[in-house]
Amino acid sequence: MEASDKYSEALMNGEVFKRAKVLKRHHPSKRKEVASHIKAGDLYYTVYTLVSNECSAHMIKRTQGKY
Repeated sequence: MEASDKYSEALMNGEVFKRAKVLKRHHPSKRKEVASHIKAGDLYYTVYTLVSNECSAHMIKRTQGKY
Protein backbone atom coordinates (compact mmCIF):
# COMPACT_ATOMS: atom_id res chain seq x y z
CA MET A 1 0.00 0.00 0.00
CA GLU A 2 3.06 2.18 0.14
CA ALA A 3 2.82 2.63 -3.64
CA SER A 4 -0.63 4.16 -3.23
CA ASP A 5 0.54 6.54 -0.49
CA LYS A 6 3.53 7.73 -2.54
CA TYR A 7 1.40 8.22 -5.65
CA SER A 8 -1.23 10.17 -3.68
CA GLU A 9 1.35 12.39 -1.98
CA ALA A 10 2.89 13.31 -5.33
CA LEU A 11 -0.51 13.90 -6.93
CA MET A 12 -1.91 16.15 -4.19
CA ASN A 13 1.35 17.82 -3.06
CA GLY A 14 0.56 16.84 0.52
CA GLU A 15 1.41 14.28 3.16
CA VAL A 16 -0.22 11.10 4.40
CA PHE A 17 -1.99 11.50 7.75
CA LYS A 18 -3.51 7.99 7.83
CA ARG A 19 -2.04 4.86 6.24
CA ALA A 20 -3.58 3.41 3.09
CA LYS A 21 -6.28 0.78 3.49
CA VAL A 22 -7.38 -1.90 1.01
CA LEU A 23 -11.12 -1.52 0.40
CA LYS A 24 -11.68 -4.40 -2.01
CA ARG A 25 -9.97 -6.69 -4.49
CA HIS A 26 -11.00 -6.75 -8.15
CA HIS A 27 -11.20 -10.45 -8.98
CA PRO A 28 -10.80 -10.36 -12.81
CA SER A 29 -7.77 -8.05 -12.80
CA LYS A 30 -6.46 -9.05 -9.33
CA ARG A 31 -5.83 -5.37 -8.56
CA LYS A 32 -6.65 -3.83 -5.20
CA GLU A 33 -8.70 -0.71 -4.62
CA VAL A 34 -6.91 1.34 -1.96
CA ALA A 35 -7.90 4.50 -0.06
CA SER A 36 -5.14 6.93 0.98
CA HIS A 37 -5.83 9.86 3.30
CA ILE A 38 -3.86 13.01 2.42
CA LYS A 39 -3.52 16.42 4.04
CA ALA A 40 -2.66 19.23 1.61
CA GLY A 41 -2.54 22.66 3.21
CA ASP A 42 -5.62 23.05 5.43
CA LEU A 43 -7.68 20.48 3.52
CA TYR A 44 -8.02 16.72 3.93
CA TYR A 45 -8.60 14.43 0.92
CA THR A 46 -9.23 10.73 0.32
CA VAL A 47 -7.60 9.45 -2.87
CA TYR A 48 -8.76 6.12 -4.29
CA THR A 49 -6.27 4.18 -6.42
CA LEU A 50 -5.95 0.79 -8.09
CA VAL A 51 -2.70 -1.00 -7.22
CA SER A 52 -1.47 -3.81 -9.48
CA ASN A 53 0.69 -6.82 -8.59
CA GLU A 54 3.75 -4.87 -9.79
CA CYS A 55 2.98 -2.15 -7.19
CA SER A 56 2.03 0.49 -9.75
CA ALA A 57 -0.81 2.79 -8.65
CA HIS A 58 -3.39 4.54 -10.84
CA MET A 59 -5.91 7.05 -9.52
CA ILE A 60 -9.63 6.27 -9.76
CA LYS A 61 -11.05 9.32 -7.96
CA ARG A 62 -10.57 11.69 -5.03
CA THR A 63 -12.91 13.43 -2.63
CA GLN A 64 -13.43 17.17 -2.39
CA GLY A 65 -11.21 18.81 0.22
CA LYS A 66 -12.67 19.08 3.73
CA TYR A 67 -11.54 21.11 6.73
